[in-house]
Amino acid sequence: FAADWETVHYPPKESDEDPKYRLDANHSHFLLVEGSEWGGEVEFRSFLEKRHNCPKLLLVVGGGPVTINIILLKVRDKTPIIIMKNTGRVAELLDQCNSLWKSTQN
Repeated sequence: FAADWETVHYPPKESDEDPKYRLDANHSHFLLVEGSEWGGEVEFRSFLEKRHNCPKLLLVVGGGPVTINIILLKVRDKTPIIIMKNTGRVAELLDQCNSLWKSTQN
């Protein structure tokens, strides 16, 4: 989540027109990391995961360019990865690659 030094309101103000900085009231915790680009939190989150040695699992649902970088980091860390079929974008591409690879193994 990149807020670029903007004020984040939780719960969001009724007059808040910009949904870019709204936090979902259905979540109990948030990790806000300084940055102005999507994916700016990836390295920091990986640092925290390693430091606290917490269990990890990557669930890929859809996804875009940042997702590819996250997957690469998680493969290097030997993190288990689950790819949800038929969710589009990166998940669909990886599922198709996996199907192609399997077809060459027979």
